[in-house]
Order: sequence, then structure tokens, then C-alpha cells
Amino acid sequence: MPLSCTILNGAALIYGGAVDYKRREIPNTVPLILIATGFVSGIYVWERFVIMLALGVILWLSTKDTNNPLPGGDFKLICALTFSVGLPITLAILLFVGLGAIFMSILCGLPLSRHIPLCSYTAPVYLLIFFFSLLRLFF
Repeated sequence: MPLSCTILNGAALIYGGAVDYKRREIPNTVPLILIATGFVSGIYVWERFVIMLALGVILWLSTKDTNNPLPGGDFKLICALTFSVGLPITLAILLFVGLGAIFMSILCGLPLSRHIPLCSYTAPVYLLIFFFSLLRLFF
């Protein structure tokens, strides 16, 4: 992925994280920017599209069996992030987001069953993953 797309994704996630933290909703511009940068990168677009659709169906089916549905903004964010950066990086981001939510729950004494502002947790994890991937290029 070009560096400009990475920076644009980071900026969109920071904006979305701020809005998600305040209003508990992710602006539609964030997934649109993520999808646009996925198209701009031009690498494996059809494969990413199929993986995004498959992940969307899996997420949708998994929420049908539970009483705790995935909010629409979070659903759009996960699918758009998968299209933009690919499934392995999205899974790594979600793993660290989950660990961060557990850590913050323990630190603040909040219940683990609470809904977190997903974009607020996703933005710093995304930036850290790509910061360390840039460091790996130089060292």
C-alpha cells in the first residue's frame, strides 16, 4: 500500500475515532475513504473485495445467533478496513483492539461486556502497526 494511502487511512481513522468517542457513531466518510484507498492501491482489488464480502457475511451470520448484535458503523468499519489493508492486517488490528479493550477494562474497573467505541481503539492500533512496519523497512 502506498504511503499516501496509509497516511490518509490513519487520518480518517483518527477523525472517525474522535467522532466515535464523542457521539458513539462512525461517520460514513471513514469507510468510504478506506474503500477508496483500497481501490487506489490497485493490488489484489478483486481478491480483497471477495474477502470483504465473505467477512461481511460471516459477521452478519455470527450476529444473527447472538443477542449482542454488531453495530452498523463497526460492521462497515471492519469490512472497509479489510478491503483497504487486507485480512491479515485487519485481524491483527482487531486482536490488539481486543487486548486494548481488556487492558482498559481492567485499568478503569469497567465490565468487559461493555460496548467500546471501536474506531477510537482502531486508530492508534492502525498507526502503531504501520509505524512498526515502516521501522522494519529501515532496520
